[in-house]
Amino acid sequence: MSLKKDSKKSKAILQGIDIFLGVLALMVLGYCGYLLYSLNAMPQAEAMDAEILAAQRQVALMEARVEEQTRFVTDAETAARIAMETAQEELALVQAEMDAVTAEHADLTAQAQEMEAKLVGSEQLRQDIARIRTEYGQAVRTLEDMILAGESDYRICYLTFDDGPSYMTPDFLDKLDKLDVYVTFFTIGVQMGENGKELRNQLLRREALAGHAIANHTYTHGIYTNLYDSLDIFMKAVQDQDDLVYQITGIKPDVFRFPAGSYYCPFRTAAIEELEKLGYGWIDWIGNAYDSGHDPWPSQRVANTVIWQVSQDKVTVVLMHDWRSDTLGALERIVTTLKQQNYLFLPLFKESSTVGTASPKWDN
Repeated sequence: MSLKKDSKKSKAILQGIDIFLGVLALMVLGYCGYLLYSLNAMPQAEAMDAEILAAQRQVALMEARVEEQTRFVTDAETAARIAMETAQEELALVQAEMDAVTAEHADLTAQAQEMEAKLVGSEQLRQDIARIRTEYGQAVRTLEDMILAGESDYRICYLTFDDGPSYMTPDFLDKLDKLDVYVTFFTIGVQMGENGKELRNQLLRREALAGHAIANHTYTHGIYTNLYDSLDIFMKAVQDQDDLVYQITGIKPDVFRFPAGSYYCPFRTAAIEELEKLGYGWIDWIGNAYDSGHDPWPSQRVANTVIWQVSQDKVTVVLMHDWRSDTLGALERIVTTLKQQNYLFLPLFKESSTVGTASPKWDN
């Protein structure tokens, strides 16, 4: 400090040195402080680095989770979209099926209404047919009474054909149509077998539409099996044939012939009573073409026999069969000859005087 007393210059130099030394001391002090700070701060930096690293790991983990959740959400959205599309397709299919069912239901409803209307009309038609047939029967009975009383020059021949329909019945129908005559068919349900049912039904309808009478000859004609074993079996065969004819033609038969004749039935009286309860009149026959045996007559003999038998009575019933070719061959001569004798050929109904009274006249 003694140097300060030497001169102003020295004083100035000393002042400069003091300032330099002060600044240097400050710089040294600051550097030492920096070193001290650095030494003190280093552990904290490492901790912070560790924390940053941990945070970065946490962030990476969170990012991974976010990515995983994003994928899950994306997959879920995709699955939901697919499920929604599938559900929409299934809904469309269900809706289409529902529309089809609704349309079918509407169609069936319309058909049911149409059928109901037809049934009402059909029932009315059946009632009209029954009424007309009754009126016809009554008119013919009046004509029979006049003939039998000698009040008319006409004669009546009821040609009746048993045991059909058969595969020859169409030929008989063609011939009858050509001759312009009406007859009665005593029908059997089992005829023509299982494979011929449709043809049988067609022939029954054709017989009815042609104006011929369709009569009941039982469903089975089981005279060699069990038809006459009991009244119950017999009446079931009658009812089954009645149902068949009514179902196929809409006509309820009202004339019945016992297979083999009424006297072949061991419970004849009881059977007739039950038949009457069903609205039937029963009939055997008067004349016979003898065409049911195993040794058939030729057509000429059949014709001669029938013509002679019929000419003996003013009102008569002839037993024939529509499955014999010889009978078919005799038919035209029979009809042509008897028409010349003023005979009418009519369908048979229960109002006829022959129903319940006719009996075989030349069978013995």
